[in-house]
Amino acid sequence: MSWRGLTALALVLALAGPTGAAAGGPAAAASIKPGARLGPKADPKAEPKAAAAPEPRAEPKADQKPDRLPFLVLEGLDPEVTGFLFLPGSTRAVDGGAKPPWDGAGSAQLRISEDSLDKRQELVLSAAAAVDRLMALVQRFYDSGGTEPSNARARLKELSGAPLDEARAALLQALKLEERRLFFIQKALDAAAEAGEALPGAKLEVVEKRAAALRDGKLAAAVDRRIGAYRALAAGLVHFIDNDRFAALENMKVAGEGLPDVAVAQVYLGSLYYLFQEITPAVAAWKRALDLDPTNEVVKAALKEYGRKPR
Repeated sequence: MSWRGLTALALVLALAGPTGAAAGGPAAAASIKPGARLGPKADPKAEPKAAAAPEPRAEPKADQKPDRLPFLVLEGLDPEVTGFLFLPGSTRAVDGGAKPPWDGAGSAQLRISEDSLDKRQELVLSAAAAVDRLMALVQRFYDSGGTEPSNARARLKELSGAPLDEARAALLQALKLEERRLFFIQKALDAAAEAGEALPGAKLEVVEKRAAALRDGKLAAAVDRRIGAYRALAAGLVHFIDNDRFAALENMKVAGEGLPDVAVAQVYLGSLYYLFQEITPAVAAWKRALDLDPTNEVVKAALKEYGRKPR
């Protein structure tokens, strides 16, 4: 066997956790883990060493506020439109969400808007916690190389079912509250402008741009796509645990497109493409993964071997 053939075989073995070894299936490609060996250097007669158990990742509580909620990165939309979906809100200083102390013209409308603001934030946070629990499970399964597939399968189906439904509903309700809040912010801006005053913490162009995106349904559609992509990621993993390679790849394509900022989704996508010997899209996905997570040494090695231009 040529060096390239040995390396290809070693890559699949490096990607394989217990799921891939047992089933000989897609888990072999979908379970890239940092630090795995890439190369034909293993001694087949040597006793296998037990893999170190990954450190458990604590699941967030509902009252925890992460600095950034990557699951709410909505592709194709202006950050000033989507900024309120981050906690702390990245645009709150310009969309009236910072609750600025103000007793001038528009102060009454500003205070009315705060009720919608508080309820909106609670809904966004609850959705964030539900999605983060799913992603914590995906990351643990990835880091462990696919250990305990039966348990992972059950949890993936559980966390991608009702919890994601509830997260979607919470986010869509949050959008309605934001539209109501912006109505009062616009009224406050109008009152301040009529009095010749500048309302602090709110810019008319930001408020109008976001209100338009809410009215035309762009934000709601983006939320649906994002939640659907997380569901597809979980479904893809369930299918490869079940050794259904085609369904795993089809679902992971949806996940990869809808989660362009999630490294683990791109690694899984590239690895499933690799199993089907679709090297060009595999390399493209791995490159995206490495851009997002430059520490993944196995992906680096895979790209070094397969990312070369044809001679």
